[in-house]
Amino acid sequence: MDIFFNNESEIKYADIIDKKRPGFSRHTPMSIQNRAKIFCPFSALKGYEEALRAKEKIVVSPIELSEDMKEMLDEKLHMLEDQLSHGGHPILTAVYFHPDPESPGDSSPRKGEYLELTGMAARLDLNARILQIVDTKIPLGDLRSLQGELFETVEERTV
Repeated sequence: MDIFFNNESEIKYADIIDKKRPGFSRHTPMSIQNRAKIFCPFSALKGYEEALRAKEKIVVSPIELSEDMKEMLDEKLHMLEDQLSHGGHPILTAVYFHPDPESPGDSSPRKGEYLELTGMAARLDLNARILQIVDTKIPLGDLRSLQGELFETVEERTV
């Protein structure tokens, strides 16, 4: 049995098939943006995700680099400075210490976490002692390691 045809010559619902959808006189149609909000995920516990992320963070004291590591990092920074001065913007991976804003201030030693950032080197300012990778500015005193294709010759010598 076919829904649209009763028999060969007659179309079911032919009297209403070409009519417009009825509108509501008191209500305006909902915008697409508001309609999309209906289907957004619901969070019963506001702030729960942030609290979990805060618990996952491991807060440590900064590690002091050995003299050999400082020399290698210094050599890599000079190679990067040369590359940037010639218009190059290599892709780097930097490991750096990020101080925890919730840790106590001046009286106790600094606490924070180590982060790894991969991106294009945008700027290196040796006077201000800042390395900028994309939009993140890293103080050179907090930098622990730099890796990338640019530094393969330095890393081969140490292995």
